[in-house]
Amino acid sequence: MISSMGIGPMISKDDYQKNVYPGSFISKWPGMGTAVTSVMFMLNNRYRNRPAAAGAHRLVLCGVATYWGLSKFEEWYSRYYIGRYKYSLDYLLNSEDISSKYTAPKKFSDPEYLRPWTPYRAGANPGRPVDTLK
Repeated sequence: MISSMGIGPMISKDDYQKNVYPGSFISKWPGMGTAVTSVMFMLNNRYRNRPAAAGAHRLVLCGVATYWGLSKFEEWYSRYYIGRYKYSLDYLLNSEDISSKYTAPKKFSDPEYLRPWTPYRAGANPGRPVDTLK
């Protein structure tokens, strides 16, 4: 099996950018992480009896670092799961030994689906199966 992925299920950045929609201007998790970082800095200033915007340069620096780190983690995480999906599709499409097992349609009367069953009635004859309905 020839795979375009190299080693492991991680896809390249170019393949990732071809297969996903462009993200929003502010992503969900990095934006929430930056908001939590900003609130923690402001609560720290309040605890130390400083003005809320004291040390704003540190707040901006840590907010940007948090946003950048979480956006890179989010990209890595989605590249990993898209790579696993692509790897499984490559495996299913390129393996011929099991492809007939997945593509052959099965009928309801197939023994894998329907086991033979003989109903028992608890009323009149509990020891004999019912052969005909009256």
